[in-house]
Amino acid sequence: MPGLLQRFPYDAKDLDKAHAGARAVAFNTSLGSALDAARYPRKADPASFNKPMVFVLLVVLLAYMALTLVPTAPALVELFPTQIRHTSMSFPYHFASGWIGGLLPTFSFALSAQKGDIYFGLWYPMAWIIGSFVVALLFLKERRNVDLAADF
Repeated sequence: MPGLLQRFPYDAKDLDKAHAGARAVAFNTSLGSALDAARYPRKADPASFNKPMVFVLLVVLLAYMALTLVPTAPALVELFPTQIRHTSMSFPYHFASGWIGGLLPTFSFALSAQKGDIYFGLWYPMAWIIGSFVVALLFLKERRNVDLAADF
């Protein structure tokens, strides 16, 4: 439903309480009709919920999470000399987790709302994944025979 907010604008900041209430009812009615026309369900149907498939999907996502988190700790340890390792590992990791991961729902929703496609917001995490992969390919060095206790 691209352009839904353009077709059904809602602004009641300069109205009194009675007119604002009437505007809200009109907005909800017109939005409800648009959602009905697009065959968007009013509420979830518990009978159509596929519990085994959701369980399988969650197991697959947990496996993907393990595949990414397990090598993260050794890779971070190998990146920095012993004297500065803790700060050098901790700050960028937590900064990125907070800002990139913390803002993920906000940016994903904004992208989806802007484009009118609920899946378009998935490009935000994909861009970070692809960018991280490219940076790792270019700059991550093999440390197999390097003494990690010594300075680099």
